[in-house]
Amino acid sequence: MDNHCRKLNEKLERLQAQHKASTPRSKQQQPTSFPRTINLTDIHFTDEEQKLPDLGLQYTMEKPAKATCEKLVIVMECAIRLLDDKLQNPFRIMATKKLQQYTTLNTKTLNTKDNGTS
Repeated sequence: MDNHCRKLNEKLERLQAQHKASTPRSKQQQPTSFPRTINLTDIHFTDEEQKLPDLGLQYTMEKPAKATCEKLVIVMECAIRLLDDKLQNPFRIMATKKLQQYTTLNTKTLNTKDNGTS
């Protein structure tokens, strides 16, 4: 049994030495990592702009949730109620127009992203 273990250890040491000799790697010879995203467009991004997509899906921008719009409406209404009675209606109209612009702008950008057009 001892003879068998000794032979296996010698073989292991020989294989390890052979492997080290055949594949010496310095820091300069480390394999390069491939980017997570591939740019198939004609647009060239800077390294800083490319970092966000390379981070992965968890860092991508999502469409605003419906709850976000509802919270925005609540905050606007609370702020408008603090105004003078004569100013409340004009500010409600202005806030409604801005909210509509916000929601249509977001739906348009989301639709163009979904269709693949810019």
